[in-house]
Amino acid sequence: MSANRKFDQTVETTTSGAFASLHDGDATGLFTSSMSPVAEADAGLGEGVEMFTSSMAPLTVAEAGAGDATGLFTSSMAPVASARTETGDAVELFTSSMAPVTASAAETGEAVGAFTSSMSPRAVTAEEGDGCEMFTSSM
Repeated sequence: MSANRKFDQTVETTTSGAFASLHDGDATGLFTSSMSPVAEADAGLGEGVEMFTSSMAPLTVAEAGAGDATGLFTSSMAPVASARTETGDAVELFTSSMAPVTASAAETGEAVGAFTSSMSPRAVTAEEGDGCEMFTSSM
């Protein structure tokens, strides 16, 4: 014997008392909970706004234009606090074996591992090929 049960449900819709603006992102969750803008945060300046994952979120009162304390990539690729992304100072744009060393000049290839660990320059000028291992250890 089977029994069928009927459920009557009344759904009541109400308007919200607080009116959030979709243009400034005030108290609006546009993405997942870890990616939602913070209430009363300025999305234009990147202040307190997590637009990506938690490891890629700009810090509060950080300047996103200069890359100051902003992790735009993974945690191994994030710029260090107060580092300049234009000069490549303390910025890891690749893997940990390919990252420039702090206070090194990325333009001259000084202390920059641009390849694997066996192919990276050793604190020398890459243009001259001095101390550079461009192939494997057997070659």
